[in-house]
Amino acid sequence: MTETFSRILDFLEHPALIGLGTVLAALGLGASGVWFVVRSIRRSRASDLTRDELRLLKEFNKNAGGNPRAYLDPVVTAQQAGLDIDSCTSEIQRLKDLDYLENTNIKAGVLSKQLPVWITTRGMRRAEQKR
Repeated sequence: MTETFSRILDFLEHPALIGLGTVLAALGLGASGVWFVVRSIRRSRASDLTRDELRLLKEFNKNAGGNPRAYLDPVVTAQQAGLDIDSCTSEIQRLKDLDYLENTNIKAGVLSKQLPVWITTRGMRRAEQKR
């Protein structure tokens, strides 16, 4: 029995196996480093909005009241969020580009500067995040 263990230990102490173990350990550390970087990038995406955009999105979510098909007036929402509609048209467009808002089915007949929008379910989830 002791001779078997001795042979196993001699085999494990072979230089080629030690080198292979070192390479595998380095690959494992490299993989965990890549995982850490990817996780950091995903977490930083959560803060993809400026403060004004996030405030505006949260106000849209509040006005929608859980209904993704509620017609939301961007002018009123901007005023409720404490923003000037003339300065936040780019923020509204960016929220549409990021798929947090979408245009409604209304095409004409609105007296406002902006057509009503719908908040998407993705926009609702994003508005409910802490930052």
